[in-house]
Amino acid sequence: MARPKNQSARREQLTRATEQALRHRGPQELRYRDVADAAGLTAPAVSYYFSELEALITETYARVTMRYLERRRQLIDAVQEPSTKLATLIECGVPSGPDDHDALLTYQMAGNPTVADAYGALAAELFNGEVALYTGVIKLCTPPPGHAPLASALIARCLVSMEDSLGLRVVSQDAGYERTTAVDNIRAVASVLTGVELPEVPAIEQLLTGASPHPTQD
Repeated sequence: MARPKNQSARREQLTRATEQALRHRGPQELRYRDVADAAGLTAPAVSYYFSELEALITETYARVTMRYLERRRQLIDAVQEPSTKLATLIECGVPSGPDDHDALLTYQMAGNPTVADAYGALAAELFNGEVALYTGVIKLCTPPPGHAPLASALIARCLVSMEDSLGLRVVSQDAGYERTTAVDNIRAVASVLTGVELPEVPAIEQLLTGASPHPTQD
């Protein structure tokens, strides 16, 4: 079978289909057949482009994480005031809820031993990308007189770590833990560490409505 000339488009189609299939099966239970059904293809056609299912899952995860980082970058670029940038970055860094498919996929991947090595590299890339976003914004913030903040990168790593841990509680609905509580907790810590009072910003749904176009899920 000859491969189509536009192989990148077909791979894009398959990663989008994999996202859809992962919502129902999870990375540990995913089969070629699930991806094929979502893409409207046959299982052999899928395996023709990805001879290893783990490679397809990994490429899908990479696509999700890069989309997530780009979305956050767009949202903070859309505002000028440093404190508003920081508040916006926090608001868009917590999963929207138990139906946040990108966040769910990220946490599912963390528990999938079949792609552990690839996940580790991608997770580190995502974490470092988020830290870089926070570091850049924190450096723009001017603390009040007498406040001696920690190094920007150290604060950034702290905030991203909070996002990761509290985000898991949000998507797993841990003891009814609310998203607003997670956001408020991170905002409070950010204010203490930076000395900057954070303004109220629109909720994540409103932020995404006003964001620049970016790839969406099926």
